[in-house]
This record gives sequence, structure tokens and C-alpha cells, in this order.
Amino acid sequence: MPRAPRLRTRSADRMHSVSYRSPESVRDLREALSLSAKRAIIGGGQILIPQLLSRGATPVELLVDLRRIPEATAVSQALSGLLIGAALPLADVAASPVVRREARLLAHVAGHVADQQTRATATLGGAVGCADPASDLCAVLLALGASARFCTPEGIRTVALESVLGGQLGAAIGRDAAVTGVWVPRLPATAGWAYRALRARRSARSTVGVAVVQTGIRGSIAVSSLYPRPGYARDAERAMAAGESREDVSAKVKVRASPLADPDGDPEYRLAMAERLLFRALAAIAGHDDQGIPDHLSSTHPVSAKA
Repeated sequence: MPRAPRLRTRSADRMHSVSYRSPESVRDLREALSLSAKRAIIGGGQILIPQLLSRGATPVELLVDLRRIPEATAVSQALSGLLIGAALPLADVAASPVVRREARLLAHVAGHVADQQTRATATLGGAVGCADPASDLCAVLLALGASARFCTPEGIRTVALESVLGGQLGAAIGRDAAVTGVWVPRLPATAGWAYRALRARRSARSTVGVAVVQTGIRGSIAVSSLYPRPGYARDAERAMAAGESREDVSAKVKVRASPLADPDGDPEYRLAMAERLLFRALAAIAGHDDQGIPDHLSSTHPVSAKA
């Protein structure tokens, strides 16, 4: 298994070295993960490297790089969906002909989040591991019904993304578990989808985002910036399945929410915008005029269209 020179990191004002492993297979990855309990996983390094170099960082003895593992850097297609490598840069996800054909919503958002430099290194695995409550990518993956494929020293598992983001496993990703891929199921030909987001000009994150995937009257509604982690608006989903009006469905996106509060928007503003964006998304899926402020992340596929 290839090695590289040791890194020097700072922790508690003291320098220490970090071993580096670059496994070439999932089997090698399992072996590497068993070498040290004080480990960290790197896919793109967009977030991890600055964390390792910061003062007060948790000491790390072993850095495991996923970028030589074929499964972690490729897109594989099956009849039922796509397996997208967790270490594949977002720019490559967006440019992939297979992703653009089979998961256009994901390709669109992956190609427009943050900025070009970030997309060149940031990955889906990093988005899942961070579980940023304002993550556009996590909201879209949730709405698409995605699962995370991850590796530990004990073996490989595939778990629904909702369980990963909200459970104990989420805290282990990047330390005890390495995400090697994200499974995105194929949508029915009659499915419609939309993503609507509001972003402050100075920010790389959306102030609030709403992802909807709908088949008939049933569907998934996932939101960013309304919960401690990206999650589903379950009350709004139940209202949609019950055939309630778009106004009533949109109003229920605020139920059980605990919005972020930061310079990009206070909680009341985020709640109001989430309701408005959900209404716009549902209207667009139904093929009605989509009124409102345009956003470069916005994307729609009407429910009545054929794939």
C-alpha cells in the first residue's frame, strides 16, 4: 500500500507527525482503518486538511486517502440506479454523462454549489460526512432517496442517508467509517422534481433550500437550514400524500423546524422563505408558472413529463 511523507500538524501548540496510507482497494481500506484508532479519512480534503492544521485540532495519527480506490472515484450504473464514488470531485459528478442522464437534479446542483475552485476538490462523501445543516447536496440526496455505502474495519454496509445524517454513524464518518460511495436510485419515468434555493450573494451556502421529488401525489420533501441536520419535512410530505392544496402543504414545512440563525438570515426569515420556495417547487413540478426571484441552483422536471 503506497506511503507518502509524514504530515506535520499542530495540536495543543505541539507538533506531531501523521502517517499516510493510500489504499488501492476496499480490502486495503479495511486493513488501513484497523491500523490506528486516531485516524481521519480524506476524499477531496476541502474541509479535513484545514481542520488538521488548525490549533486545538483532535490529534490524528493516521490519514487514509480514498483517491486510489476505483469504487471511490467512479460512477457505476445499474438498472436500479447509480453508485457514485464518494471521493469523486463535484465538478466530475456534474460533468458525468451518466449522472446528467440518470440523476439530472444531482448533476445540476453539484455543478452549481459553492464556487468552481471548491467544486474541483469537494466531494459527495465530504458533504455526507459533514452533514452541514445548510447543505444543498444533502437535501437533494435525501429527496432522491440516496443511501451511503461505507467501510469500517469490520466490513462494508449500505445505509439510508437519513440514518447516516441523523444517527450515531454520522459522527463516526471520517473517523471510524469511510464513505466509499453514494447510491442514488433511478426515479420512475413519471417522477417530477424541483430544487429551489435562496442564497445571499456573499455566501457559498444557501440561506434555505427545498428539494422535492414527486410521483403522483406522493413524494419526498427535503430541506436545508431548517433542522440541526439536513432532513425531511415529514408533515409536508404527509399533507402532500393526503392531497392537500399546495398552500397547505407548503405551510407545513415549518412544523417542527428549528432554523439556523446566522448573518444570511434569521429563523423567521428562513421559515417564511422555506414556505415560499416549497410552494414554487410544487407549482413548477405541476407545470404551472414558477414566479419569484430566480436562483442559479433552481432546477425543475415536471411530473407529467416522460423520461
